[in-house]
Formats: sequence, C-alpha cells, structure tokens
Amino acid sequence: SNVPSSGQVKIPNKPVSTPSTMAGPHLSSIGSKKVLKPEISFWTSAYPSGFQPYRNSHFNYDEWEAAGYDRAFVEDYLGSNLDTYNHPNSLNEPRIPGIFQYYSVAEDELAKGYAGLYGSAQETADAIAVAWEKITDQIGRESQIKLYKAALGL
Repeated sequence: SNVPSSGQVKIPNKPVSTPSTMAGPHLSSIGSKKVLKPEISFWTSAYPSGFQPYRNSHFNYDEWEAAGYDRAFVEDYLGSNLDTYNHPNSLNEPRIPGIFQYYSVAEDELAKGYAGLYGSAQETADAIAVAWEKITDQIGRESQIKLYKAALGL
C-alpha cells in the first residue's frame, strides 16, 4: 500500500491526511503532488488561475516569453512580484489549514456582492466575515490562531 499506517501520504514537504482505511493514496494527495511539479505549477501561475508565481523557477523570464507573453510585460509583472516578495515589510500568504477555503468563500461572496445580491459593500464584507468565522470554527479557532501567529513569526 502507498498509505503508511499513520494515514498520511508524503508529498514533497507536505503530508496530506487520508483515511486510514484507503487502499491507496487519496485523490487530493495525487492532485497535490501533480500541482507541485514545476511544469504544472508554472502553468498555474502563467495562466489565469489566480495563483501568483511562488517558486524560484516561476521567475524564468524566457519560459514566460516562450508561453506567449511579451518580454516587457514579463519583466514588469515578475519584477513587481519580486519587489513585493523581497520588500522588508512584506507578508507572505499565511500557512494555515483551510487557506483556500477562506479564499474560495470570499470569492463566492464577492461575486454575489458584485451581482447586487447584497445591499452594500459592508453587507458583502459581513457575509465574508460570517463565512470565515464558520470555517475557523470548523477547523478549530485556537489552533488557527496559534498557526496564524506562527506564520507571521510571532
């Protein structure tokens, strides 16, 4: 079996939990393993996926140009990303469980707000806050606070 008795499938530096009764790796771990490969992760940052460049290999200007991007655009876009990442006051994406759940629900609620389903920007923000509170409670508030502080180096 590919699943150790601990119920975790090891992918590069990221254990993904799986049910201990599974005979093979969980589908999410297979997908995660593929997305983490350099060629796939480049694609997710070079095409409109919502992912920003996040690996050193994503900053190869020639690869972006080969993918059809104008060199001046690539230099400007990647340069601004690097300036942001390397700024002394930068904050990286928090490394906390559920981060993409938070992003996803925010995008869903924003779409509802843009569509006029909420009466104001404040109602939209309030809907996001309620959804985030629910996610935080599901995952575990104290654990999230501890991990968030650790992600910030506090």
